[in-house]
Formats: sequence, C-alpha cells, structure tokens
Amino acid sequence: MPMDFLDRMADASFPTAVRDEVDINSAVMLVAAHLIEAVLPPAARGTGGRVAVVLRITPQGRAVLRSRRDEPQTGARAGARELTLESAPAAGVVQW
Repeated sequence: MPMDFLDRMADASFPTAVRDEVDINSAVMLVAAHLIEAVLPPAARGTGGRVAVVLRITPQGRAVLRSRRDEPQTGARAGARELTLESAPAAGVVQW
C-alpha cells in the first residue's frame, strides 16, 4: 500500500534504492500524488531487476505523514476517516 510505504520512508536516509516490485508500484503512485520525488524505472517487461530511487519526501508528503500520525489509530478502521454531518457533501441527495 502506498501510504504504508510512505510511513516506512519517513525516517529513511535519502536517496534510497527500492527494489521490491510492490514498493516500486507504491513509489509510482506517491510520485503521481506529489508526495515523494523519485527516479522511477521503466515499466516492467519481465520479472525483477527494476530499481527506483526515492530522492525525498515532498513538503506535501511530510504534511500527510504529520496528519496520519496525529489521527487516532484504532482497530480495523485505522487510517479511515469517519463521515460526519460536517464532512458530508452538501448536496441533499443520498445514493444507496
């Protein structure tokens, strides 16, 4: 999961080489979300051999890490946001 990868990168020394395919895919998503900067390998054409290099966590990524650490983490809903009337869309239509 990309956010778990971001959590693991929080205390890393940069640049950091990443060789695990799941982590490389997470890095691709985090780069697209502007949460990290990285040198990404070309799309996979076979198995293994790819390496990504994470250069840094962006200020936006650091802000996400801070907000995740500030949220209470409990049980199966850890990391999930609760929907309240204040956070619900103002549209008055509810789809089931």
